[in-house]
Amino acid sequence: MTSRLEARLEDLALRDRIAREALGANGEKLKDAIAEKERGERERTGVPEAEIKGIFDWYVWDEYATGAFENVESINLRWVSGDSAKARLLEYVPDPVAPFAFTTSDGRRIKPGRFLTDGGTVPDAATLVSGIDRFGYLPAYLIHDWDYVLHHCGQLPPEVTQAAADRALLEALKTMMTGGLISESRKDFWAIKTALERFAASYWDADTPCSLEV
Repeated sequence: MTSRLEARLEDLALRDRIAREALGANGEKLKDAIAEKERGERERTGVPEAEIKGIFDWYVWDEYATGAFENVESINLRWVSGDSAKARLLEYVPDPVAPFAFTTSDGRRIKPGRFLTDGGTVPDAATLVSGIDRFGYLPAYLIHDWDYVLHHCGQLPPEVTQAAADRALLEALKTMMTGGLISESRKDFWAIKTALERFAASYWDADTPCSLEV
């Protein structure tokens, strides 16, 4: 019988393989997309290349609303595995008194249960781009990772589609940025959305083992 740890490692290995194929080694395909966007911004604004990174105005930002976090300070992660050849795994342990949760703009409340995570569903191939740090955006990534784990275990309500799960991540990111939890970076926001568009559907549809406790 496959253990939770083995199942999650298998799941994440598949996710990372899908991402590498979609984004290219070290995310070069995503980097190319960002560079193309930068060129377009320079042409549109006339701002020199050296200054363009400071004035990014990604129009996709306005397509997303914000939601509401609960008890971000109660996020508790327990170290499980530090084998970098496989994955660095942590176990999210909900606070029994003040559980961490996020409510989307359409009222869906996402409250992660106990599960294994490597910090988020956006893998190294994407996080290497522009220095994006998955742990810097951890509250949003946990929400997204939990949705995908539930889906792969057949426990996510059928009305919650991949599009809804991905939108929840982006709403959570924007909520963090506009609420003062982290600095606003529309460039990172756009890069994460672009990464999702390139590989998330294949990962969502993949046949991966369930890593939840039964």
